[in-house]
Amino acid sequence: MKCRLVGILLILVLIHALPTAAADSGPTFEALQGTLGKGKKTSFTMLLRREGSVVSGVYFYDAIKIDIRLAGSWQADGTLALTESDGKGQPSATFSGKFVGTHLTGHWSQLKGIKGKPPRDFEFSAEWGLKAVDISAIGEKSYDGRLGGKHAIRMALSGQAGKLSGYYRYRASKEDLALSGELSSSGQFHLEEHDKRAKVTGTFSGLFLPGLRVFGTWSNPAGTKVFPVQLALSRTEMRPAMELPGGWRLLPKDIPMLDKTCDASGGYYEALGLANPAAAKKINGTLKKLAEGNSYCEDTDASNELQRSSSYCLNWPKRLGKFLLFEQTYYTDGGVHPTTSSSSLIIDTETGETVDLVRYLKPNQAAAFSHFVNKKALEEAEDRSLFCSEEVEITSMHIYPQGDSAVVEFFPDELAAYAVEVSTKLDKVQLCTYFQVNADTHDLFGL
Repeated sequence: MKCRLVGILLILVLIHALPTAAADSGPTFEALQGTLGKGKKTSFTMLLRREGSVVSGVYFYDAIKIDIRLAGSWQADGTLALTESDGKGQPSATFSGKFVGTHLTGHWSQLKGIKGKPPRDFEFSAEWGLKAVDISAIGEKSYDGRLGGKHAIRMALSGQAGKLSGYYRYRASKEDLALSGELSSSGQFHLEEHDKRAKVTGTFSGLFLPGLRVFGTWSNPAGTKVFPVQLALSRTEMRPAMELPGGWRLLPKDIPMLDKTCDASGGYYEALGLANPAAAKKINGTLKKLAEGNSYCEDTDASNELQRSSSYCLNWPKRLGKFLLFEQTYYTDGGVHPTTSSSSLIIDTETGETVDLVRYLKPNQAAAFSHFVNKKALEEAEDRSLFCSEEVEITSMHIYPQGDSAVVEFFPDELAAYAVEVSTKLDKVQLCTYFQVNADTHDLFGL
């Protein structure tokens, strides 16, 4: 009797472990890893979308990572039958196999030979399921990838406590689409896509894979169009498009650069909706040129390990009347210590010209203003022993307007040794002492 009971329990365990057709509650996403061929076998990864017994997805050889489309069936008894399509969408090969527990074995077969050779046939084996993804690691991340194999997209996602939200944008688009939905403990997710009017315009469903790669599908609200989606972690942080007062919009742009010894990136904005097209063209040319000029790797070769990466980005855009204010940030990890610094950039949207705030100082006040700011920063410092003996000439790049005040920020090592960051705040009275009072300084400082 005891042996009989053990046998029944073993059968139940095997039945439970056998991959079966997905329930009608909606699609699920599965990942398999395996090898194909004779002798020196080729490893591959297969990513599948299951809805009932209907299966679609992609697979790629791990050494090449070029997606090959798949479609077919996954039956309740564990039988898997898939047809592979070539680059023109024509059937080119088949996978046929069967699961025993979570292990799949079978044959990959070409439908016709190439260059007069007979069709090839190889055995393959694969394991169902990848190592579980640490959901807590999802946090807030940016991704790059493709929808439908040809539409480049960027996506920003934030996941916590079973919820997932964010936004995405087609590379060729100027609009962001909001995303919100659910995230399971196994890494499965479902997101609804909304336009500006909060109307549902599509859904993303998929699975987070190890390394926070994403595999899934996008479908229209009616479910009549379904396209595969694959994403990978981005090297640059995605930023949302910004709406500014007066109908202005700022669209984030990126300039990634990468070679064997250096990793550089540049982020900037394209200004949209400005009244003067000529000024808009000049502004956008300036912003792009700054990003290209500051995203570089210096003195890199195979033997140089000092300069490995750099980045440049325009941050915190604000509208100050007719002016646009940005913070430029720079980072390099070369040299003895990594270096981070920032500077102010102000652009006149009526002319497209960058603005030198020093020109708004009262006549013959430039030297006095620099002396006052240096002295004020020194008096406010906790450790004056770190300060250099020479005063720093204050330029427009040091000054950040903030309402009816301004912050003057020094570059690392500029005023104090050992890369100490130093800044000081100027109130309206102090600004009026040194700056002219006119329409421009009213927009900039509220004078």
